[in-house]
Amino acid sequence: MPHISNLLILVTGVSIAVALSVLFAYYMFALHEARLWFSNIQEVEREISFRTESGLYYSFYKEAFMEPTWSDVVNNLLRDQFTEAPIEINILKRFNVYQELVLAWFYTLYDFIVTFFNIAYLKLTPIFFYTYSCFVLSGLALGATFGMSWSLSGNFLFGTLTAFWTFADIDDATRVFFTVNLRENFALPFFWFANVLIIDFLQTPSPQGISISKSVSLLFTTFLFSLFWQFNQFILLLQSGALIATAYLFPGSVNQIVRIFGIQLGAYLLLIGAQFGQSMLLGSLYLWIAVGSVIILTLLPPRRVSFKTALTGALSILAFAVIASSVTKTVFSIDSDTHIWTFVKAKLGLIATDHQLPFETALYICHGAFAFIDSGFWTRTTTYGMLPLYGVTVIVVIGACFVKLLKPGKFEANIAEFSFFNAAVVFMAVESVLVGLMAVLTLRMKYVWFPHVAVLGAHGLKVLDPIIGKYPKYAVIAGVSWLIATNQYGIYKQQVANEQEFYDPDTVALMKFISTETTPDSIFSGSMQLMAGIRCCTTRPIANHPHFEDAFLRARTERLYTVYGTAPLTYVHTTLCHEGVDYIVLEDSICLAPLKDGCSTNEIVDAAAAQSGRPSGDERVCQAVKAQSLPEVRRLFKQVFENRTFRVYRVNCRGEV
Repeated sequence: MPHISNLLILVTGVSIAVALSVLFAYYMFALHEARLWFSNIQEVEREISFRTESGLYYSFYKEAFMEPTWSDVVNNLLRDQFTEAPIEINILKRFNVYQELVLAWFYTLYDFIVTFFNIAYLKLTPIFFYTYSCFVLSGLALGATFGMSWSLSGNFLFGTLTAFWTFADIDDATRVFFTVNLRENFALPFFWFANVLIIDFLQTPSPQGISISKSVSLLFTTFLFSLFWQFNQFILLLQSGALIATAYLFPGSVNQIVRIFGIQLGAYLLLIGAQFGQSMLLGSLYLWIAVGSVIILTLLPPRRVSFKTALTGALSILAFAVIASSVTKTVFSIDSDTHIWTFVKAKLGLIATDHQLPFETALYICHGAFAFIDSGFWTRTTTYGMLPLYGVTVIVVIGACFVKLLKPGKFEANIAEFSFFNAAVVFMAVESVLVGLMAVLTLRMKYVWFPHVAVLGAHGLKVLDPIIGKYPKYAVIAGVSWLIATNQYGIYKQQVANEQEFYDPDTVALMKFISTETTPDSIFSGSMQLMAGIRCCTTRPIANHPHFEDAFLRARTERLYTVYGTAPLTYVHTTLCHEGVDYIVLEDSICLAPLKDGCSTNEIVDAAAAQSGRPSGDERVCQAVKAQSLPEVRRLFKQVFENRTFRVYRVNCRGEV
């Protein structure tokens, strides 16, 4: 009978998880449709709706269907001359776009099946298949979060509460309904599944009890997470901190943690191979933290819990990693991630003034997605009790950790009896604190933190066990979940009733002009965000784009952006010609933007010019080009298109009149 009961619980929990995942995916689809009327607008408008870097990523999926064979698709990606024209780059090495290749292949298979069986009502164009796949992945992310909560707390009702908290606060849980194909939307579902497996590993008495299938699953999910998001190493770095802390707090889990690090290293080596030895990966601090953890925890495993042992071990791992990473970067001349660490130092106040910030760091600091977390986060996550429960849980768990380190005897007598305190809970709590600190500093990281808050908030309800009992507690969880669900349904009806339509005629006109009035090999330059759209909608070569994880591209973008500075006109013209640019697209929203405490593009460009010692002029170049008042300006920059938002100029690099 217990066997049948456990099977029934498993089937019920999985069924609820699947149902909620499907419902969440549909919710994302409905909100996206209500915001854009995506199914009824023009194809070019659909492509334009992939704002900023999203358009760049979609372009590789779109272009996969333009080649006759898959070998041609891969060959073009390995020798791309359109994304940083006229330079040839390896797209698969530089960008995280394997997911676009996978989806293009799946679409080919899907379309073949639908066509072969003549299932007309399932027929989809490539762009709909792409966006719907992103919504499916958002549902998968919810299912993985459900699984984390269930695995950590021991009952699927905790996962149900976690899921409904996510439904009730989608603004802090995901960006998929308005930026469908960001890298995090592809990667995070696999990160949460990896966390489910790590929780299971930490709850297994010995490594021998961990099946090969679970080890392979952790390898696979960690690899996919890393493959799909360029910031993987920084998330894994925070996770490694939580694993190291858990190892020194629970010496009995050291063998499991060494195995976890070993599996992750295997996944990371596969990643390095898949991305052709990308320099940012080779010099990654995370890589060497993982190596150092395996070495030190294997050779010098902690035998007992003590503050001195934990501090010595953690500092030894960190010292090994810093030295190994520094040596690797020096030997291979790696500087791809310097902008990230400069950004972190700026966020922590370690760089005194804005004028000391490099060009690329200033762009990050001034971008809304990299601002400090919004104040509304605290009120929204408090509405149904999630954040307060999370806060209590973390305080109790972290407090217990300090007691265990400083007074292990007292801990064993007074704290170990709490059912919600174990190695898996400590791992999740420490990981959540580290991710939370990053989220407070950087707004976009709240989407990584939110599931931690939900999972640990639900877990905190286990303190009700000694007060009201286990089964009454389940009734409370079910009641709260039902309350959230009924309230959210009313909000959902209001959201989908607020129908809007994507409307951007100026950008549509720009894309149509470029597609029809310029040659296919014409190279364009302008704002990074707009260049991604031009790459997506027109397939024209571009000189710069928003994917900023390469030192050469960052320096090149800084040079191209001198058009928004006060440099001499001829200097800017020579720079553009040297970079191979045929056309520049200027936007009044940038050129004529008011001062913003050093955060307008114009101010950032001027500050960068002052730091680098570049020549300065009397007039902002973009304004001089717009005026077209001087013969010299008209000779060097011939206006070929204009509307209320954009102006396109042909750059005369041949000295023609």
